[in-house]
Amino acid sequence: AQFSRYLKPGYRIIFSSAQNSIAALSPDEKELVLIVSNKEQLTQNFTFDLSRFEGFGRVKQVRTRAEESLGIRTAETFFNITGKEFSYTSQPETVTTFVIPLQAPTAVSNPRYAGPQQLRYSDSAIRLVNPDNEGTVELFIYDSAGVLVMATGTVNATGSYPVRLQPGVYLIMCVNNTTTFTQKILVP
Repeated sequence: AQFSRYLKPGYRIIFSSAQNSIAALSPDEKELVLIVSNKEQLTQNFTFDLSRFEGFGRVKQVRTRAEESLGIRTAETFFNITGKEFSYTSQPETVTTFVIPLQAPTAVSNPRYAGPQQLRYSDSAIRLVNPDNEGTVELFIYDSAGVLVMATGTVNATGSYPVRLQPGVYLIMCVNNTTTFTQKILVP
């Protein structure tokens, strides 16, 4: 529910360096949403680099945890960010969302994007379509729980890349410098 509740229509998925996390920016660039998934039975430490952003408002943190004896439990807290990064220790088997108000324009926008304009999935491969036939990107594939399934490293922005995915819904993220192109795919 946290993915559908906080990643609103029009939000743009941007690069997140933390594994098992997803980051999105509102269309007006005044809100940053970070979602962390920890499906392990141990705590995990995450550090978020926010150096591309300015002027943070009060952060809303929402943590959901499924506890066998208590059912699904949700906790909501607020805190302030000082500096350009923050760390978080994720409790076992939780999904945590951070909603961060931004009070200044970001440095995330990049009008010169030399990456794919669309992608297709068929025959166990992702095909990137780029009319300009130039540039390189990194591909990140997330499952429906927000868990990073695969990262390709740097590849040409046009071409076909083999992947083995189980049936399900995936988010494919193509990152070129600080610009991101994302698309949801269904693997039958």
